[in-house]
Amino acid sequence: MIKNDQKFCYKIFHANLAFSSIEEEKIGEVIDKSYFPLLDFLEKNEKIKIGLEISGYSLEKVMCTRPEWIKKFKCLHSSGKIELLASGYMQIIGPLVPHIINKKNHELGLSVYKEIVNISPKFVYVNEQVLSGSMIDFYSDFGYEALVMEWNNLFSSNQNKWK
Repeated sequence: MIKNDQKFCYKIFHANLAFSSIEEEKIGEVIDKSYFPLLDFLEKNEKIKIGLEISGYSLEKVMCTRPEWIKKFKCLHSSGKIELLASGYMQIIGPLVPHIINKKNHELGLSVYKEIVNISPKFVYVNEQVLSGSMIDFYSDFGYEALVMEWNNLFSSNQNKWK
């Protein structure tokens, strides 16, 4: 449990196999060269803990292409080395689409997380770092305990408010 007066740093990695420049036939290579080394690093470093944001779609692609990665991820998660952060089934820009699309996106994403890794994520990653007041309420309605986004984006657009 983190108390209000404690400070901490938490490294979060972003995994997105729906990135437009990744060709379908290269997905296995991306997993081999970036996803597996991340898990290998965690296995070798006892004191390191991270968060990993991965969409339901990307998790499905990993399961189809490299199911052994899923087994390794589940083992590291159960040992407390890695935290799964939700982002929905696809990484869509929430404030730009209708509520029903956001709702279906997160329902499907949560279903995939539960089905593939048997995890119901407590934290949500703000897709494309675009946040609105309605999305804060939306994430809360889905039961997420916290949302994560990059500090530099908030700060750069609100420098006067943070002084």
